[in-house]
Amino acid sequence: MSGPALDWRSLLRDPSLFDTLRGQNAYLDEFVRVHQQIDWPKHLDERPSLVQRYSWALPTDAALDMVARYAPLVEMGAGGGYWTHLLRERGVDILAYDRERPHDENYFSRHQWTQVDDGTPRVLREHPDRSLFLCWPPSRSAMATNCLKNWRGQHVVHVGEWRISTGSPGFHDRLEAGFELVDKLSIPQWEGMYDMLTVWRRKPAAG
Repeated sequence: MSGPALDWRSLLRDPSLFDTLRGQNAYLDEFVRVHQQIDWPKHLDERPSLVQRYSWALPTDAALDMVARYAPLVEMGAGGGYWTHLLRERGVDILAYDRERPHDENYFSRHQWTQVDDGTPRVLREHPDRSLFLCWPPSRSAMATNCLKNWRGQHVVHVGEWRISTGSPGFHDRLEAGFELVDKLSIPQWEGMYDMLTVWRRKPAAG
């Protein structure tokens, strides 16, 4: 695993790790504030509004650096585009799509951070030259599986849990069968979450 362990167990065992997250982006600053100023377990009451405003996964500079190495990129299911926003601020070439705009009744995203175009996984057929970026694809949904069916590129950058609450069993099966894991990185987690960043490369065609 690249970089230091930043999972929620490590953060709770060593609270000084929170100080290393300050100043990287607004979401991490909010994450640190919540953990340092609100007693357990009330701090978890803050999570729903923060994931809807920012992202379901917490980006660090190290995570953004790793994602950027696989540019140009295309993100599907981008929501309000917080990760894409931070990557674009770094000059990274990334397109972003989602089928629904952020709004006050949107369970997944309620704040627009950058341009996110309307699109479903079918649009990925137009971008075989780009790495596919998926950040917390919805649970028990065919969306992530359909991304892999429609896209013909080389690298998948996935931020989420493995076979728990992101994507579907079919997505994880297809990813594991058709791609090999080439990199992974620990990212900060909300307590009880097990998400991380992984990078997968398409296996050579048989025969």
